[in-house]
Amino acid sequence: QRQGKAFELEVRKSLQFLAGRWRRFWFWKVMDYKAYQMVNPRLQAPKVPADYFVCFKGKFYAIECKSSHSERRYGLQYIREHQKQTLTEIEKAGGEAWILLSWRRWMHKPRRPNRCFAIPIKKWLEIEEQTLQSGFKSASWTLIISSSKEINRKPPVWDLSPLFLD
Repeated sequence: QRQGKAFELEVRKSLQFLAGRWRRFWFWKVMDYKAYQMVNPRLQAPKVPADYFVCFKGKFYAIECKSSHSERRYGLQYIREHQKQTLTEIEKAGGEAWILLSWRRWMHKPRRPNRCFAIPIKKWLEIEEQTLQSGFKSASWTLIISSSKEINRKPPVWDLSPLFLD
């Protein structure tokens, strides 16, 4: 869970970088259930559809951040049903819905740099379908990589501009 929060923070810094350079760019970090529980542990938090909402030049984007250190596969269960449903609805309404998946490879031997992949929700659903049809409950990194855009790291941030400019 700590690696997931670390990746969300990296994405926040990357969005702040773009906001500082582009006009007509706005983003907001959606509060998760832990923020509600800090206010009052008995509060019932709504299901969060994505980690970030972005508006750029009048177009709406939703970004859900996920991360994994698994060497070969990513478990399908980590993208929740309500997230898939909401992200699909956003896309149907004319927005763009992205899953950013960070492959945290620093734990592997030999140590390798982390990688980041941007996957439109429609493409993620295809990955999920293909994975389930092949009898697995986790998608191979090979399939994920071939179905996504790799996001490059331009220290100190990820270059998220391809999500908004392509």
